[in-house]
Amino acid sequence: MKPADNLLHFPPNANITNQEIDRYIKEISDNLVCSSKTKKRFLKEFRRDVNEYIQTNRVQKFDDVIKRFGTPSEIAKEFFVPENYCDFKHIIKFRHTVFKLLLVLAAVILALVLLFLALSFVDVHKNSKGYYSTRVEQLTEIIMEDSTK
Repeated sequence: MKPADNLLHFPPNANITNQEIDRYIKEISDNLVCSSKTKKRFLKEFRRDVNEYIQTNRVQKFDDVIKRFGTPSEIAKEFFVPENYCDFKHIIKFRHTVFKLLLVLAAVILALVLLFLALSFVDVHKNSKGYYSTRVEQLTEIIMEDSTK
C-alpha cells in the first residue's frame, strides 16, 4: 500500500485528521498479539473499514470512529478472543523481550569468537615466519664461542 492510499480527503467541516487515524491504528498495532503478517493484514483491512465508515457516514469527530469501532485495547481483545487476554499479552511480550536479549547475547558471543579467531590467526601467521626467541639466543652463543678462541 502506498502512503497516498492511507490519506483521506475529509469534508471541509470535519474535525478528523489523517494523523488521528494513524495514531489510532498504531495503538491498535501495539495492542495486537499475533504474527507480523497477520497483524499487517488485519490493520490494512481495518484501516480500509475506518476510511470507508468516515467517508460514507460523513463523520465529523474522531470520537464517533472510536464509538463505532471501539478503543484500541477493545479491538485487540476482539481480535484475540481468550478469556485471559491480559495475562497472555504480558507473557508474549516477556517472551519477545527474552528472545531479543538472547539474540543480542548470541551476537556478542559470535563477535568474541570471531575476535579470538582473528587474533589467533594473526599470532599463528606471525609465528610461522620464524620469529622465535630461541633461535636468536643460539646465534649469540655461537658468536661468543668463536670470539673466545
